Amino acid sequence: MSPRGSQVNAGGLSYAEILKRVEEGEIDGVCPAGLIQHYGKGVSKNPDEAFRRCFCAAEEGSAPAQAFVGYCFLQGIGVKQNGSRAFYWYKLAADQGHALAQYTLGCMCSVGRGTHKSYRRAAQWLLLAAEQNHPEAMESMVRIYKMGRGVKKNKALAFSFLKRAGATKLASAQYHLGIAYVYKSYGEMDVEYGMRLLESAAENGIEKAKRYLKELNEFIVDPFVSFYCELPEDFQIPLRRKTILLLDQVGSPLYAEMADDLRDFIALNPESGFHFLEYLAKLEECADREHRSL
Repeated sequence: MSPRGSQVNAGGLSYAEILKRVEEGEIDGVCPAGLIQHYGKGVSKNPDEAFRRCFCAAEEGSAPAQAFVGYCFLQGIGVKQNGSRAFYWYKLAADQGHALAQYTLGCMCSVGRGTHKSYRRAAQWLLLAAEQNHPEAMESMVRIYKMGRGVKKNKALAFSFLKRAGATKLASAQYHLGIAYVYKSYGEMDVEYGMRLLESAAENGIEKAKRYLKELNEFIVDPFVSFYCELPEDFQIPLRRKTILLLDQVGSPLYAEMADDLRDFIALNPESGFHFLEYLAKLEECADREHRSL
């Protein structure tokens, strides 16, 4: 539960300029001023002062400040840790439509921190945040609809939220969406797009995505090609998992229809056989798309 969503855009103002606006009574400046002191950006790190400044703004109704005060109580920053007080301040901000506060309340309700455990209430708060396109909230709604926690199970809605979360560039969501597209988890298959999502997730530090990408590019033997091409049982055809998935994706009996061509090509050049099959799969996919568009 990060405070980053509690920050108000300071518009490039320096710390001194922010403080000046605070002194002039501009409430919205208090929260970033407090955050700057909390993180020590340009000033000595002072959590107690950060809490004091934001608490004053929170009492005057600033939703970002209320969310930050809730975070302080939740983590024990500048004040003694207190889950119920954290919930109180987060709720004040959430009632004003603060997305991060709504998301955090959903998380707290789901585990019973600072309040009694309730999947139904968790789903309600997380849905409010998700409707504001909060990435982590949308990703949470995937699990909620998939598992039926606090709501009725709905695989279609789960996939809808997963696609929305993946579009925000949230690395963990991209990983799960990539897996869903590659392995047709939700009924839709797009191997190449799924691979791109996994690559993006891997670049952003998701180790599991790196492992899956390695597996998808490993060479294995596809017995179906050997069968349809009537090749010797010991004939080794190096195919990537990605290639086999692409062939499965187009759903066309390529092996049977082109057995003679495949047999001749693979027999002459087995190491390049997977390139040939991958190319055929792409041609078939393009033809299928053109047919659907007519």
